[in-house]
Amino acid sequence: AVVSTQSTGELQAHACSDYCAIRKLDKQRKMVVDEIDSKYNPCFGSMFRKGGRLSSFANQMDRYADVYSSSVTNLLNYSLKHQFWSPPKLLPHESTVAQDHEDVTSQ
Repeated sequence: AVVSTQSTGELQAHACSDYCAIRKLDKQRKMVVDEIDSKYNPCFGSMFRKGGRLSSFANQMDRYADVYSSSVTNLLNYSLKHQFWSPPKLLPHESTVAQDHEDVTSQ
């Protein structure tokens, strides 16, 4: 068995010290987050984040920022106002249903 040489008071003092250090770090983090948030539009916030996660727009920008083509001339048939959209990302249960549907229709 492991025998602790620290008294309960010493353990509590360390725990309090750790807690105070964590609170101090949390306050510093909040100040940095508030400063970053103040740089964004007050009504809309960041276009690229929602809380700690990427926004839908940011996900699309990350995955489909470029239009891939073997030649720029392939784009000549599209108007300048044409919008290219990424395919929707299916949730795991939706992809299973889509796969099951394809299996049934191909039989």
